[in-house]
Amino acid sequence: MSKTLQEVLEENNIQTFESSNGRRVANCPFHEGDRHPSFTLYPNETYYCFGCKAWGNPVKFLVDYKKMDTASAIAYVGVAYDLPRAEKRVIKVKNTFKTARFLHNVAMQYHWNLINSKGPSEYLFNRGINPKIIADHLIGYTDGSVLQFEMAEDYELANEVGLLTKDGWETLAHRIVIPNIVDSNFVDFMIGRTVINDKIKYLGLRMPKPVMGFHQYRHSPILFVVEGQFDWLLLKQWGYPTVVLSGSHITRANAESLRGKFLVYIPDNDKVGKAAAQSMVDKFGPMNVAIIDISDSGYKDVSEWNQFNSLAENQFQQLVSEKIGGIVSLHPTWEKYLPTLNVTRPLALT
Repeated sequence: MSKTLQEVLEENNIQTFESSNGRRVANCPFHEGDRHPSFTLYPNETYYCFGCKAWGNPVKFLVDYKKMDTASAIAYVGVAYDLPRAEKRVIKVKNTFKTARFLHNVAMQYHWNLINSKGPSEYLFNRGINPKIIADHLIGYTDGSVLQFEMAEDYELANEVGLLTKDGWETLAHRIVIPNIVDSNFVDFMIGRTVINDKIKYLGLRMPKPVMGFHQYRHSPILFVVEGQFDWLLLKQWGYPTVVLSGSHITRANAESLRGKFLVYIPDNDKVGKAAAQSMVDKFGPMNVAIIDISDSGYKDVSEWNQFNSLAENQFQQLVSEKIGGIVSLHPTWEKYLPTLNVTRPLALT
């Protein structure tokens, strides 16, 4: 007979308490001083602590806490647990209007869950994302059991777009959820960023991936382009008209939406990012693309740079001024889409 997570914890003298929505909580066994129970048990036999970021299932708990080898832990529990995965197949949305309204409602539920959960909010604050950006973008969080559906057709739609796994668990569980808002009540895509160091860092729905943020800046003649969602949110927070590709690859359809714009591309500071930068130049032409190289900062991307360097915003502004200041001066109409680019003195990047 297999053992549940609750049974495994209690057998190790860790008392659990009833919480809400089928959850239970406990004082975290992985870090001291957890006066208010932050260790949460979920109905799908997983746990997560926003205090120390410990996460897993019964098998992983025994491996991490009791230092058992994986084979022994599986034998003890009686089942090898895996986090559920979504199908990767991309669908063609049948009713875009209905789906966009539905996804906006989903985004609201996730957002409400985030602002009422201390841990996810603190996670975003620690990444440099401020409350205004969180509110404006309806950024949310799900632990896997947030969504409430009033009608069967909503449940079916959630399955169709990839919000739910085959067993009914939310696909974006344990992720910060970032929707792409295209109008006041419409969302055409959402993507989740793991907080449990899942091997899949970003996970989107089974829908065509758009250039996120494009709708807001569709009239801007200049766009800043990044790979990751946190870079996108941060640059928007700093005042740059920014869109995100959700990766280093750009589809033909998304490329067409960017044509006619002057693109300022900020690749990740790695081999893939450098290749993506060259691909952008090849695809759109050297006269239409400027590359902002942050490699001298020593960080992988703008978000990481900002997280560990309080001068990152000013230093980034300096790089932008040096790279495109002259170009912007030739196009006075661009200035309303950009923050002030004047940097009065040089700032070391490290």
